[in-house]
Amino acid sequence: MHKRLLLPFFLLFFIKASAQDNGFVFGQISTPDLQMKVYNQDSSASAVVLQEFGESRIDNENDFNLLHDYHVKIKILNSQGFEQANIQVPLYKQNGKSEKVSRIQASTFNLVNGKLEETKFDSRKTFTENKSKYLDLVKFTLPNIQVGSIIEEGYTLESPFNL
Repeated sequence: MHKRLLLPFFLLFFIKASAQDNGFVFGQISTPDLQMKVYNQDSSASAVVLQEFGESRIDNENDFNLLHDYHVKIKILNSQGFEQANIQVPLYKQNGKSEKVSRIQASTFNLVNGKLEETKFDSRKTFTENKSKYLDLVKFTLPNIQVGSIIEEGYTLESPFNL
């Protein structure tokens, strides 16, 4: 009888223990990614997403808001890819409620004289554009963009609209 009661517990533990964290560590840049000149699957690409991860959860301690963590790493292959460094995060608003963005972390990585050089983004350099009655855009631009740069950004979006 006790074995039957413990089986669901062990199955839940096994499922939780075997779940993988698909996120990646901020600032870990590989030499092959830095040295990449062309994306082999599309030689006309001006930039390529190297890694991207998002995860959402309910904040049980703060009005049950929806929290979404987003993290992306992009390789700039030519000057047409510079546009990828201009970041816009849409924030929806309605009936006195609005989404918020926090924990912005962003950097530009370059290979300079064979060494990795990181230029960190100052999160105080964001600004918010009021697009409409229902939409704001938080905007920022990553610094020190060059052909060959890798840009990386991450942030948390908090939404009271958790249907």
